[in-house]
Amino acid sequence: MTAVCDVVGSLRPAFPHDAFSVESARLSSEMIPRRSDVFIATPPKTGTTWLQHSLHCLRVGCAATGGAAPPPSFIHTAFTSRVDYAAWVQWWATPDSRRPVDSAAADSATGERALETSETVQASSLPWAERAMDYADLYQVAPWDQLAWDIGIDLNAEQPCNPRLFKSHLRLAHLTPGGKYIVTIRDPKPTIVSWYNFLRGKDVPPLRKYWQEGGGGVSAFAFDKDFVTEDMCFGATLWEYYKEAAACLADPAVLVIIYEDMLEDFEAQLRLIAAFLELTPSDDVIATVCAMSTKQFMTLPEHAGKFDETWSYRRMIELGRIADAQSFSIPTSRVMLTPHKDKLDARAMAHLDTLWAAELGAMHADFSALCSDVRTEHRRRRGAGAT
Repeated sequence: MTAVCDVVGSLRPAFPHDAFSVESARLSSEMIPRRSDVFIATPPKTGTTWLQHSLHCLRVGCAATGGAAPPPSFIHTAFTSRVDYAAWVQWWATPDSRRPVDSAAADSATGERALETSETVQASSLPWAERAMDYADLYQVAPWDQLAWDIGIDLNAEQPCNPRLFKSHLRLAHLTPGGKYIVTIRDPKPTIVSWYNFLRGKDVPPLRKYWQEGGGGVSAFAFDKDFVTEDMCFGATLWEYYKEAAACLADPAVLVIIYEDMLEDFEAQLRLIAAFLELTPSDDVIATVCAMSTKQFMTLPEHAGKFDETWSYRRMIELGRIADAQSFSIPTSRVMLTPHKDKLDARAMAHLDTLWAAELGAMHADFSALCSDVRTEHRRRRGAGAT
């Protein structure tokens, strides 16, 4: 069995993504995780947003129904983009829901006013599923580690309920050991197609050549050095992410999840994750979270803006902690209802197979072979949990 310290944190300090401020990356790197903290540590376009949202709903459902101990008190707020994050968390989880908020209180860094008492109502009057969706941006309830400070979020602060959740696109070797780590794997070919379309939506300047007429599209993109073959922007190639995941399959602090298995049987994967998080959801909570985790639910008009980074983009501009924030991100949906139409040509697919063989071929001939080992480990964990 691989010990968590063998891989996690073995390449510290963390990779300093140049889109984030130096201070934000530093604070992320210096954060000391709690044993219960959960890092959704994924390569781009392998289910990150899906898991952030689903696990947030899962922990809220468990806390509200006794599936987590101790269950915190909940506060529902009429949340707006101008509310102070720390005050919001305080009202969301404070044991004394009737304590008034000083409406003149202001955040020292931004001058934003805290919640008005009139905006707050007793949580007991609301279903827990509604409370779970009471935020403007997913990063407010499951922060992105390296971006958090740049949008005014303290990684060391309490979250609405436990366990605390964090998004990261860093490889396991760049993360601080001590917490729990959920890693996703997805067939590389559709991953690269999705990555291309996401970056095209962001209109990333150095990649415009690919979507211009005659630029070669996604098949040419598959050969890009900075976004595919030598890196995915966050200090690792897709195959390096997978190589570390494979090395940690039996690590009790790491859970590897197959994206395609979430598509096939989301409930089974959710129950596996709940056990890993040491939560005991009721069947009703599981059913509700499954319903809330569909693309149809996440793309409803009242929910879609929570997943497109609109709020985060505004916060970057307002706080001014990123030198060139306006070029950082065009708000882009991370939840798509329709499949991408782009197709990799034979040359691009052969190229991706060659990269797999060079990095992972000695242990796993292809993606299906890696998935077979992951599923074997899942069966072992389910069996251990039943004894």
